[in-house]
Amino acid sequence: MNPASHGVAASLDALAAQRCRNGAPQLTGDDLRRHLALLPDWSLVAGRIEKTYRFGNYYETLAFVNAIAWIAHRQDHHPDLGVH
Repeated sequence: MNPASHGVAASLDALAAQRCRNGAPQLTGDDLRRHLALLPDWSLVAGRIEKTYRFGNYYETLAFVNAIAWIAHRQDHHPDLGVH
């Protein structure tokens, strides 16, 4: 069975090429684990995927957050972001 036929990316490039879809089901179980295996430093915490980024200063942090906001808006996907 081809994992891509079920919406599971077989490589990091395939995962990066995917786009968010309104109404798409949330990944769970084996599908979620296969995707996470492709993503270095991402983990599943309390039912959510998470990654921590560290920056040298507040301005770099805000620039990153703004870049993520721009990409997320274009994808019509609005993740929870925390700045600490």
